[in-house]
Order: sequence, then C-alpha cells, then structure tokens
Amino acid sequence: MSEAQDRNIFSYWSKEIRKISSKAKRIRYAQPPVGQLRLKPPQTRTPPKGLIGATQVAPTCPQFDGPPPVFPDAFTQLMLTLNVIRPPGTKQNAKLPVMFWIHGGGFQVGSGTQYDGTTLVSTSVTLGKPLIYVAINYQVLADGSANLSLRDQRLALDWIVDNIAASGGNPHRVMLWGESVDSFSVNDQLALYAGNNTYKGKPIFHGAIMNSGTILPADPVDTAKAQDIYDTVVEAANCAHANNTLDCPRDTDYDTFVSVAISYPPRPDGKVVVDSGEVLVQTGRTLFSFTQSNVSNTNALVDYFPSAYYHLATESQLRTLIEAYPDSIPLIRQLLWSYLAGYNHGTPVLGTFHGSDLLPTFFVAPQTPASKSLFYYYTNFAYSLDPNGSGEGDNKYLYWPKWNEGKKLLHLSQDISTVLADDFRCESYDWISKNIKLLRL
Repeated sequence: MSEAQDRNIFSYWSKEIRKISSKAKRIRYAQPPVGQLRLKPPQTRTPPKGLIGATQVAPTCPQFDGPPPVFPDAFTQLMLTLNVIRPPGTKQNAKLPVMFWIHGGGFQVGSGTQYDGTTLVSTSVTLGKPLIYVAINYQVLADGSANLSLRDQRLALDWIVDNIAASGGNPHRVMLWGESVDSFSVNDQLALYAGNNTYKGKPIFHGAIMNSGTILPADPVDTAKAQDIYDTVVEAANCAHANNTLDCPRDTDYDTFVSVAISYPPRPDGKVVVDSGEVLVQTGRTLFSFTQSNVSNTNALVDYFPSAYYHLATESQLRTLIEAYPDSIPLIRQLLWSYLAGYNHGTPVLGTFHGSDLLPTFFVAPQTPASKSLFYYYTNFAYSLDPNGSGEGDNKYLYWPKWNEGKKLLHLSQDISTVLADDFRCESYDWISKNIKLLRL
C-alpha cells in the first residue's frame, strides 16, 4: 500500500492507535447511544482489530434546527466521535500538547465537525510549538440520566489518555478549550466528580481556556423546574402512562425522539456535578443567554429571563441586574488571565459580538494582529501554562498580566492590544454576588 493510500487509515490493536494521518475524522470514542443505551451514561467501546478508514466527515448529533449552522442531512445517533488534526510527519514519540475543543451551541445545536483546527495546528508549527487538535461530538438533547454531555466529554478525555500517545500526543498535557455554553462545560470538567480529574491515577488535563462564557448556576436535577422538563418530554413522547417513563422514550423511534427532545443543561446530581457552578468555584461574573431574535430591549429581556431561566427572581430584581450593564459594556469571563475582545469594534450592527473570536480561529476570516496574538497566547499556554511564553525573545506580543495580580484585562482591538483596568463592572458584579441563587436555571 502506498503512503498516499495509507495516510487516512487507522490501525487499532487493543486500545492503541498504531498509525494516524495528519487529519483523521469520525473516530468513535464510545458506543452509539441507541436502543437501551439512549439517555444513559456513555459506554466505552472496544476498538476493532484491523484497518478502519478515517476520511469520512463525522456525523452531527441529533439537535434542533436553526443557527448556528447545523447539518440535518448528517444527523445520526452514531455520533459519539472525535476529529483529530496533527502536524504532518509527527512521530509517535513527539509528545505534543493536545487542544481538546468542545463546541458551543447552547446545549441545543452544534458539532465538532463545524470547527476545523487546521489553522491552529499550522500556526503552532510556524511558532515552533506544534500542537495536536481534537474536536468532540457529544449529545446536546434531553438528558435522561443527568449530565450526559459532560459524561461524553469525560469519556472522550479518557480515550485521549489511552490513545493519543500513539499519534504523537502527550496524554498528560491536554488543554480543555470551550466557547460559549461549552466554556460552561470546561468549567464543569474542572469540578466534575467533586474535582476528581484523574484517569488511571493521573490527571486527564492540565489547563483550561474559556471563551465567551464562565459558570452555569443551576438547580439540582430533583427540583420542580428540572422535573417539568422531564415531564414535558415524556408527555410529548406519549410515555406519560408507561410503566417506566424513562424506558419508554428509549424505545421510541428516532424521528419521534428527536422531535420531542429538549435541551437539558448540566445540573447538580450529587455525583457527576456535586453542586451549582457558583458554589464550585465561589464566583459568578458572567451572564449568558443563547441568541434570541425576539429579545431586543430591557423589557423583553425582563420578560424572557424568568420564563426560560431565572424562575426565582422577581421582575424588579431582574430589571436591577439588567440595568447594571450599560449597552456598551460586554459580559466577559474572569480567570487567571482575562481579556476583553474589541477587535470587531465599529462593525455595523454587530460590533464585537458573542463568539466573534471563532471567525479568525476556525473559519474564513481576515487575520488581524489581535487574532494572530490569540494563536500565540493559546499555543504558549498549552506548552507552559503561561500565555506569554518563556525564554529570551519569546515575548512577541504584549505581555498579558494575570487578572488576580492587579485586576488587569488584555484588551484586544483590531490593530493593537492594550492592558485595561477591570474596574467598570462593579455594580453588576456586586448584584450578581448577592443574588446568584436567583439566577440558577
């Protein structure tokens, strides 16, 4: 077999990948959640022996139609898969850091297939710090056993520990990376199973990057709101009078299941997620909502929040919170290093919108000094847990100070970056700190 013929073929033996191309798609990390495995925690999959093609586009998990772009013709339950991209010619003993990408989409839509990490990988090679990129497809619809999406992600991380070394990756140098609602997932992974982030006695990740999101305050799975969601699904599936209302949806046909499924965000269950997000990290500084085309002013937002999210807060309390945010001040994350994105400032209507950092990272968009600096900071962080790099002559871009050393933000504008004092959100932060329990989903 020629090199050209062989380059997109996996060879499995036991749980080890013997050969991998620079791009490999549709790698299954778990058994398909079909039949009685539907709405249950993901199950490990014993890899078959022999050669398996890895060139097909990975399918998209069942989800709602609508933005962001989805692929209804590729929806399938055989979707617990990974896409892997590594620098061409990577040797098995290279021990390259791994960027583990968790896509956003409000726990309603999205796919790892949407996000091609080729630019990230090629840029890391140019910077002299090559990376391996892994993107996950995970379940985004109704969650029968609680926190299926997080369990999918954790099982995929276990797969990386078992397999990525044979592809030239370092299983003990894995960087979690999520955007939007899946920066929530990243935060949850940091605290999953009461903070136990080990597999086979060793940590499964060593750092985390959270874009356009932070924590997710949520009531437990046994509260009335969570029960209402479950009851709605059961009723729509004509299973309300079944002897077992959880087994019944598992037995429904695929089209019926997808039509009645509801987005079900992670909730404390006492085991996987032991408490609400703000309790786990003792902070809460970002408010997030999935894009709503019918919410365009304060009054509409006050009406929308209690119906969809914050059922414990009064109209007056929500209005006080919303009015604490001037229209020109975005809601951004707070971690050891924090940044304020402003590189699309001046763009008509949109400006620097939620998720705008995805365009230069994954899609066809002009590279600016700001977007180029993000590749530099992320690559450095994957190698040294410091976005500024190390060594003489390595500081190619503006020094990014830690947020907890003076409360400074890196302000990324289109042509130049500056350091900005984070002193303009005190009113909103104080309100959230005092009323965080009102904002639990």
